[in-house]
Amino acid sequence: MQIRTKISAGFLSIVFLMTIVAIIIIIQQSKMQNAFEDNCLTCELNIYLLECRRQEKNYICRNDDGALILYQANYDTLLTMTNNLQKKVNDNKIEKKLILLNEKLEDYKSAFGNFVQLSSEGANQTQLASATALTVAKARECETIIKDFRTLISNKFYSALSISSVINTFAVILGIFFSIMIGSFISDKILDYIDSIRGTKIV
Repeated sequence: MQIRTKISAGFLSIVFLMTIVAIIIIIQQSKMQNAFEDNCLTCELNIYLLECRRQEKNYICRNDDGALILYQANYDTLLTMTNNLQKKVNDNKIEKKLILLNEKLEDYKSAFGNFVQLSSEGANQTQLASATALTVAKARECETIIKDFRTLISNKFYSALSISSVINTFAVILGIFFSIMIGSFISDKILDYIDSIRGTKIV
């Protein structure tokens, strides 16, 4: 085999291996980006739920009809976000948590809707207190699930970050190793070629 062929074969082998490593890095970076975006969305879920709670309390304390409009707007945003997350996640545990969250959100809305109806019908204080307690309990269930969900997403993000760091470190080490190998390979072939021309052996 000619020296040019050997050097070309060495270069192509290294390019092939580094291409594989590059593809793995790109895939992992994409996973990390998705996990980061999901992590940001979970923070927003908590914000919108807290806003629902604020408007719920505004209505309970002041019987403010404007609070109902704001409550519904924030609630609709919450449902839209959870539905969008369900479409993009590919983790069964996270998907089940999202389904459970949607169910609990419906329970929360139903409990608060019951309070609103009782209030508009002029129910007595005992009935209103019972409806308020149920609304608060259902809201806290939603808060607990969102907290658990945020933990799952955060763990997924940090796991992707850790794996990405390992892969990047491995790629750097692999790049240095192959640089040394190809440098040594080319040097040996050049020296062998010079030896064959001179007819002497260079030590």
